[in-house]
Amino acid sequence: MTKIYLVSKGCYSYYHIVGVYSTAELANEVVTEINKHDTYDKAEIEEYDLDQPTVKPGYAWYTVFIDRDGNVCGPRWASALEGQDEQWFTVCRDSNRTSTQLHISRFVDSMETIVKIANEHRAMWLAVKPWPDLPAFKTMPYSFEENSSDS
Repeated sequence: MTKIYLVSKGCYSYYHIVGVYSTAELANEVVTEINKHDTYDKAEIEEYDLDQPTVKPGYAWYTVFIDRDGNVCGPRWASALEGQDEQWFTVCRDSNRTSTQLHISRFVDSMETIVKIANEHRAMWLAVKPWPDLPAFKTMPYSFEENSSDS
């Protein structure tokens, strides 16, 4: 399979592709030259297989919100092509109540699979930490790091 090498810089709205190269050596030369002059926003190399299918048949990006007791609540949806693996705690309003819920997004084959994954993450969290009680309209990173601010 043919590989391509993207040189990119920035993040979020400033993320951009500097160039696309046929070899890692060429991409590395560009990155080295850019990073000599810019020590704050480093260029990076992203490696991809050319003409690799990005969508598995039958799979989609599923998103689910799950509360402390394992109830699926809040919005849930699927998108065929766009999305990224995500997880965080957020406060959601559901059936006239407000609760802290775990948000999970994954590229999977069904809503049942994403609910199973969310319940596994919920159980892992509860095994090591108390469920967070967040004020309205707040989010919190989902992390098991010892020094995270969610302890």
